[in-house]
Amino acid sequence: MASYIPFDYEELTVGVGAAAQRLTQTRVEAADQVVLRCTGGTARFRMDATNPTATVGIPHGEETFSLTKPEGIGFRVILASGETVAHVCRATFYRLA
Repeated sequence: MASYIPFDYEELTVGVGAAAQRLTQTRVEAADQVVLRCTGGTARFRMDATNPTATVGIPHGEETFSLTKPEGIGFRVILASGETVAHVCRATFYRLA
């Protein structure tokens, strides 16, 4: 089984009225896996490098999930329609040990 070591960290805060946010591409490109821990208000995301809108995209709330390198490069997040609480995604970047 593969073993991973963390090497970098990034925090995305998506506030009311903010444009879609994305992870820093150079960090994702250097990673083999990205783990996102998201908290706060409901948001919408996409992983195909297309910006979600406040009404279009996969809805999510407080979750933890893993992304592959292509998913991390394509990841975009925005606050869901009607949400008044900021959404925060904390990303930890991992390399194969």
